[in-house]
Amino acid sequence: MCKYWGLVLDISQLCAHHRDFNPMVSSISFLTLQLYLNDVESGGETTFFDVTRDGKSGEVVPVLPLPGRILVFQHVILHEGSVLVKGTKYAMRTDVMYKLK
Repeated sequence: MCKYWGLVLDISQLCAHHRDFNPMVSSISFLTLQLYLNDVESGGETTFFDVTRDGKSGEVVPVLPLPGRILVFQHVILHEGSVLVKGTKYAMRTDVMYKLK
């Protein structure tokens, strides 16, 4: 089974800090796959945050949304869709699914 979500963000929109998950009952996912579909004029990065065991902020890693770029990352990683400063961001997201036995 394949499920995907289309993402469209306009100027000043963001997708605040979160961790991904998939609520399906018959299968489980640990990985997100995100495909960027267009050039973004400014902003709109997917930004990953390293939070240490003591809860302190560590390294911040922004990934530019370039057309054709694919991100694959674990659901447990804290991230955000950073503020889109100029333009529109189009992306497609899906989960890598594992069947439960």
